[in-house]
Amino acid sequence: MAKEYKQPGASSDAGKEMFRILGRVVVMAAIYGIVHDQITARIYPAYFNVDHPDLGYPAIFHSSSPTVLAFAWGIVATVPLATVLGSMIAISAQAGSYPRISARQLLKPLLAVFSGMAIMAIAGGLWGYHAWRPDSKLFVARREMTDFCAHLMSYCGGLLGALALVIWIVIHRRSAKRTDA
Repeated sequence: MAKEYKQPGASSDAGKEMFRILGRVVVMAAIYGIVHDQITARIYPAYFNVDHPDLGYPAIFHSSSPTVLAFAWGIVATVPLATVLGSMIAISAQAGSYPRISARQLLKPLLAVFSGMAIMAIAGGLWGYHAWRPDSKLFVARREMTDFCAHLMSYCGGLLGALALVIWIVIHRRSAKRTDA
């Protein structure tokens, strides 16, 4: 009976590397979310303790401390979306027969995505600050609209950045396959 050839580390290593990629994305996103919210919680604290419901979480969300609120919301509002997007990134980097991309190789592209998110958040916040009008029916304060727009653009930047990264990964892996053949 002939031995079946198995590519070294084929499926188990790919699974481990998927979890490394997912973990890296989630940790980086949580750090980004905490830092982002540390800034926006000081611009308009009511965005966190009045505008957001407590979602049934413990008393930490009833805090009046901007630091505590930013830390808590930075994790709660970021990690679920980062888990979904990180899963897409991990699968696109490891699944299939094309050459795989490791978590280490994704560090710079991920830093670029988070930098883009920060730039979009700053631009959104500045736009919100300047676009607010005293007769606004949605936002009672200029700082509230500033926070809202910064958060909205940060989420949009993360979503667009993650989708662009998935597309880049697929293209990169396919072109690496063609050059190796």
